[in-house]
Amino acid sequence: MKRVIVAVASPEYTPLLEVAQPSFVRFATQYGYDLQLHTGLAAPPGRAHAWNKLPFLVTALQDQGYDQVLLLDTDIVIVKFDRDFPWAEMGGADHALYVEDMPDGGVCPNTGVWGVTKKTLPLLYNIWAYPDRHDGEWATKPCWEQSAYMALQGYNASVIPHTAPAKFPSNLYDIGIDWNCPHVYTEKDPIIWHAGGMPDIEMRRQLMLKWSGRPYERMLEKGIEWRIKN
Repeated sequence: MKRVIVAVASPEYTPLLEVAQPSFVRFATQYGYDLQLHTGLAAPPGRAHAWNKLPFLVTALQDQGYDQVLLLDTDIVIVKFDRDFPWAEMGGADHALYVEDMPDGGVCPNTGVWGVTKKTLPLLYNIWAYPDRHDGEWATKPCWEQSAYMALQGYNASVIPHTAPAKFPSNLYDIGIDWNCPHVYTEKDPIIWHAGGMPDIEMRRQLMLKWSGRPYERMLEKGIEWRIKN
């Protein structure tokens, strides 16, 4: 079984990847993954930076011959190392990610921690092609490739709160909050913390430093303290 961890960083997110990297290295070494960290990337023409994920996933699966590819966003930190990503639990699904129950009552599949296999290739191609087939929809609007994924999987990314399909997608395995825990759930004790959605890159970096057990500073934004548990 040949597998790899892939992380893709635009120039502004490279400082976050520098914080995340030691945890990625430890996890990859412990569980037999190769590691590919792609930094300093320009955005694809006419698209947001996040779209860069797709070509690297396709290349790893199709051209480099990997059987399993674990995509990790640059604003996450792995904090527990007692188990591997749940590939063995996927059953007939071809990919795995966390489907979050949102506070507004909606749902949101999160591609920030995303396990894909060779069987996922048709879906990855369709996600990349989505803006071209739908008048540029989601090419530059949040949440970019994640919204295209949602549309293709039967979720509705165009309404708030996001709605789920009547039938859960058979090709998707939900990894649960332990593998992709949003920073707002401070009472949780997850495997992976995710600082997505914070309004400032440096705030994310400081929070990631805290999760990594390294010195950090409390950050203030517009007079509101983002409380980081000591």
